[in-house]
Amino acid sequence: MAFINGYKFDTKQIADEAMGYLNTHHGLPTNGGLTKFDNSSYQQHADGYYYIAYDAEWTSVLGEPVEIEITETP
Repeated sequence: MAFINGYKFDTKQIADEAMGYLNTHHGLPTNGGLTKFDNSSYQQHADGYYYIAYDAEWTSVLGEPVEIEITETP
């Protein structure tokens, strides 16, 4: 069992929407179509949820982080 501060999403679609909000907030994509936030910015864990570790820069977009307990399933 581990604890992280961050954001927890029920589905990949919701996690992708959060990445879209971060990209919009930061004015991305830039010339060349590069984006800063995509599906490599979050992870799906064995419990089926998607997680993003907290970054102070994201509070204005995603809100205050929560402490998340991540349990590994056998």
